[in-house]
Amino acid sequence: MLVRLHQDAIARVVTSMLGPGQEVDDVVQDAFVRCYESLNKFRGTSAFGTYLHRIAINKSLDALRRRKRWRARFVDHAPATLPDSSRPLDMQIEISDRARLVHAAIAQLAPKYRAVVALRLVEGLSTDETAAALGIKYGTVLSRLSRGTQKLRTLLQGVLNEEIN
Repeated sequence: MLVRLHQDAIARVVTSMLGPGQEVDDVVQDAFVRCYESLNKFRGTSAFGTYLHRIAINKSLDALRRRKRWRARFVDHAPATLPDSSRPLDMQIEISDRARLVHAAIAQLAPKYRAVVALRLVEGLSTDETAAALGIKYGTVLSRLSRGTQKLRTLLQGVLNEEIN
């Protein structure tokens, strides 16, 4: 029941941290296994979802460290989806391309910024919930969100300028 209730949200957070790809499923599964194994450590001082998000972020950070250690290269694979017949194909392609650019830009953020951006902007957690999930102060969330979004803006503007030239 807990997996069904939280699976989509945890998958979105992990995807925001790692970018789309096969590794996401493994990290999501690891997060749920770790959560199950540590249920006796859950003190109830925060919402269960917050506790689970923190585990998922930690597992994502572990995966990122493994990538760095093994010098693995990030390859952006868009998830396979059927065309949406309610929109013209060229509009669907443009939306898909933009989503890939945003995911690639988020993937370039330092992990501490990526975690805050993923929880606040992708997952829609409040600043308080994000602080609790990451075990950081409210003000730290705000400053990392500000710096992270500024870096995203810079990265995305750079990509757009390259496309124009």
